[in-house]
Amino acid sequence: MTIQGKREFYFKGESPYNIAFTPTGQVYVALQGKGVWRMDLTTGQIVDTHIWANFVFDLNYHQGRLHAVATKGYFVMDASGRWKKIRDGIFRHGCIDRQNYVYLLGDGNRALGLTIIDPQGGLVSLPSTLEKGLSRCATLDKSDNLWVVNGHKLVMLRHRQNNQVEWEYKVFNINPEGERIYYNPGAIHIDRMNQLWLGTDNGYQCINLNRLMEQKDRKSEEKPLAIGCISINDEILSPNKPLNGRVLITHDVGLTKSLNLKYNENNIVVECSISRSEERRVGKECRS
Repeated sequence: MTIQGKREFYFKGESPYNIAFTPTGQVYVALQGKGVWRMDLTTGQIVDTHIWANFVFDLNYHQGRLHAVATKGYFVMDASGRWKKIRDGIFRHGCIDRQNYVYLLGDGNRALGLTIIDPQGGLVSLPSTLEKGLSRCATLDKSDNLWVVNGHKLVMLRHRQNNQVEWEYKVFNINPEGERIYYNPGAIHIDRMNQLWLGTDNGYQCINLNRLMEQKDRKSEEKPLAIGCISINDEILSPNKPLNGRVLITHDVGLTKSLNLKYNENNIVVECSISRSEERRVGKECRS
C-alpha cells in the first residue's frame, strides 16, 4: 500500500479477510481471529472497533452504516461507532439490497442456509429448500434480484412487482452432469454483461443470466388445453348425436364451453391434449 508517496505495509503478520471503504476515506479491515479494525489512510493509524466477534468474514458499508457478518452473528455499527448485534447465528457471507433487506448465508446449525432480514430487523419466511439447504455464495444483480448457489442449483429470488413484501423465486440446475463441485464462499460476481461468475475448486464457472432466464420463461409458458373427447356415463359425445333422448352439442366437441346435464348424468370424462406435437394426454374424471 502506498501512502503519501511511500510504500507501507500494515497488519504485518496478520491475515486480513475483508475490507470496506467509506466515502470519507476511512478503511475498515476484518482480521482473521481479531475482529474489525479502522485504518486512516492519511496517517496510517489503526484502531480496534471492539466488535464482539473475532472471526468476521464479510464487511459491507451501506447507506452510511458498516455491516459485519461474523461467526457470532450479524452486526451493524451505529453513528457513534458502536456495534449492535442484529441477529444471532453463524454467518459467512452477506449482501444488502436498495430496500435495506439483508441476505445472510449461514454455516452451522444455528444459521444453515439463507436468512433474510427485513428493514425493521424481522425475519422473512422462506421456502424450506432455501432456509435449510446449504448456500455457498450469493450476490445481487443491478435489478436487485438475489442469486444464490444452493447445493448444485442456482436460485433467483426477488420481490414481487405488485407486492414488495412478497417473494418469488426460480430454480436452475447448473450442474446437470452431477459432478462434485465445491463453490467457494464469496467467490461470486455479476459483470456488466449480466454474466454470473462463480469460483469453484476447479476454476470459474460462467453463466449468462439473460439466456438462463429466457430459457426458463419459454419452458414455463402455459400451453392451452384443447378438448379432444367428452363422455357422459360412458357414452362419447358427438355433434347432433342424441344422449338420453336429447342432443347436447351441435358443433365440434373441441368448441364445447358448457353442458346442461341431468342429475344422474354424473360420470363425466374429459380428455384434453396439450399440443399436437406432444403425445402426452391429460384426463380428468368427475363424479358426483
